Amino acid sequence: MQGGDLSTALPRRFLITWEEAIARLPRRRERAFRFWLAFNRWEHVLEQWETEPHAVHVLSDLAFRMGYQFDVVTHLAGDAYGNGLVRALEARLEVDNVPAHRVQAMSRDAMQQELANRPDVISVVHGGPVFAYGARGIHVQDPLALSRLA
Repeated sequence: MQGGDLSTALPRRFLITWEEAIARLPRRRERAFRFWLAFNRWEHVLEQWETEPHAVHVLSDLAFRMGYQFDVVTHLAGDAYGNGLVRALEARLEVDNVPAHRVQAMSRDAMQQELANRPDVISVVHGGPVFAYGARGIHVQDPLALSRLA
């Protein structure tokens, strides 16, 4: 709000996938990850992932200096089990101090369809297939590559 006028400007927002962009699954924990995933024990599933400290630092810096908002999206569960996973991921992001504005669980296809209706989204930062999100996609193979967002 400036001079008493309401602003219609949309907040600048990034969609960031939890898998491969913020956290990594070490090889030594893949077996435990698959075990807990089969039983939908989301807290234990998320414990297997290691959050990259550099990614958290870059996201915090961009949120503070540039005013960006970050929506964290996970593809670990489909829409049927999304609510439990979202609650567990919100708690994990809070513990790891990741500046997440909103947390969602959806498939890649649903995310691609939703992206067409979201003009406020600047880019999708992901570790999946290289051209998954077209011109708005930023593919990172290493969370250290998040530095190029600044």
